[in-house]
Amino acid sequence: MKILSYIVIVLLLIFMLLPLARSWFISHGLRTAHIFATSFLIAYLLTPLLRNVAIKIGMLDYPGEKKIHLRPTPLLGGVAVYLAFSLAILYNFTFSLALKGIVIGGTIIFALGVIDDRKS
Repeated sequence: MKILSYIVIVLLLIFMLLPLARSWFISHGLRTAHIFATSFLIAYLLTPLLRNVAIKIGMLDYPGEKKIHLRPTPLLGGVAVYLAFSLAILYNFTFSLALKGIVIGGTIIFALGVIDDRKS
């Protein structure tokens, strides 16, 4: 069942990346919906991959006195979200002044988050 869901997500992502689908969304005033859907699909596919990478390289949040989880929790989930958003924006080439500010601010927050996760 899990493999079937990934196949469906990959097919949906391929559909969303087709120029015809992209132009349909844009012509109907749904550019933001296209960016959101593309970003969501990419994040859905990247999250398990980056979870495995985090486990392999030891980037885990271990249980402690001030933690509520009982088992080590993989970090790097934010990397999947950042990459998904960035790739969707780059694919759509929608760089308004406001979006540039969001991307710059998001990049700063992303970088600080990864540094914080790495250094504990």
